Amino acid sequence: TWKVGGPLFDLLGAHLEDRVIRDAAMVIANSPGITDGIRSGYPALTDSRLETIVNGSNARRRDSSTRFPGSAPIHARHFGSLYAKRKIGPLLAAALRRNEEGKRWTVEQYGPDPGTAYLGALPAGGRELLERFEPLPFHDAVQRMHEPGLLVMIQPALLSRQVPTKLFDYLCTGNPVLLLASEESSAWTIARRFDRCFRADPDDVEGIVRILADLEDRRSAGELMQVSTVDDTRRLTKESIGLEFTSSVERVLLRSPSP
Repeated sequence: TWKVGGPLFDLLGAHLEDRVIRDAAMVIANSPGITDGIRSGYPALTDSRLETIVNGSNARRRDSSTRFPGSAPIHARHFGSLYAKRKIGPLLAAALRRNEEGKRWTVEQYGPDPGTAYLGALPAGGRELLERFEPLPFHDAVQRMHEPGLLVMIQPALLSRQVPTKLFDYLCTGNPVLLLASEESSAWTIARRFDRCFRADPDDVEGIVRILADLEDRRSAGELMQVSTVDDTRRLTKESIGLEFTSSVERVLLRSPSP
């Protein structure tokens, strides 16, 4: 979906992809959405040669559920760079709307300072709502992800087939996750399995406002939780995906003729 190199570039890329998939003994995708895309693009590819193995994370899991504190602001945290048309402006506009209603939200960006192109047209005060922090080492970033808050992932249409590894880090924390992406995105095919994940289109300020309001109501009622993730993310460990990959390789070897 990149469309960055012109018609000749795209034609060559399609030719190389076709050759690789045609010759592969096993084709592995890291989300059901990508698997479906490959299946529709290559109808001759049999299901026995197609496997979905989602990425995992070694981020620490919680052993028990914890309620969100009722007094502090709710923090919406985005980790990573903003590029390829990822815009944080709609989130800022939604948080500003809730603050004007007397609620308390902060929006934090851990990574490079977003330029104007990634903020979009903001009402007065929207830019000031953003708190930016320098990029952190992985261990320190995961520590901040574990603190009570709403973890935000932004997935523009240009990257709808991508599933950033940080989604799996987010899922391990037990915090609610806001995915700003289309409903057809590959990331949403994974995130929607978890009740703590919410989705809105990247430019849908009204949709984001509704999600923030729902989280506020849940916190007020004592229902907003950092849930236990030891069980519900058991398949998202590095060990589990290693075992799945090994199993796939063994199936290929078993059906291959002996040398």
